[in-house]
Amino acid sequence: MHTNAHPIPASNSHAGFTLIELMIVTVIIGILAAIAIPSYLNYIGKSQTVEGFTVSNGLRSEIAAHVWENKRFPNAAEVAVTGIIGRQANLLDGKYVAQNGISVTPNTGIITVNFDAGNIAGKTLVLTPEINPLNNQQVIQWVCSGTVGRDKLPASCQI
Repeated sequence: MHTNAHPIPASNSHAGFTLIELMIVTVIIGILAAIAIPSYLNYIGKSQTVEGFTVSNGLRSEIAAHVWENKRFPNAAEVAVTGIIGRQANLLDGKYVAQNGISVTPNTGIITVNFDAGNIAGKTLVLTPEINPLNNQQVIQWVCSGTVGRDKLPASCQI
């Protein structure tokens, strides 16, 4: 019995990836991660800061109404824990805002929001009221600052 067997030709082709190809892909993924992770962390920090800005909305309205009605910012007695403004500030909290972490500076209406969680733990958001220079009795906007960093401030109060 004679078989007509043909030898299988040797092939130079290979299956799979070479080491250099895997290294190139790993480097590309590393570069993309190095760019994306800081941007993502900044986005998270900004959303956490916005919580403090949003939580203080009622307090900002209360201070603006006080300025309108009394032609002045709340005094020390009014922003104290037992005062009308201070009581409201002590009731405010959030996931990232520290308990009893919102305070109002007497005679200026400046609100300070202290954070105790997330990427902004230990940092502050400071909201400063600006008065209409024409009538000196109307808060026309709130300007943000603080230790959270300019890149994390809410867009609605940046100047």
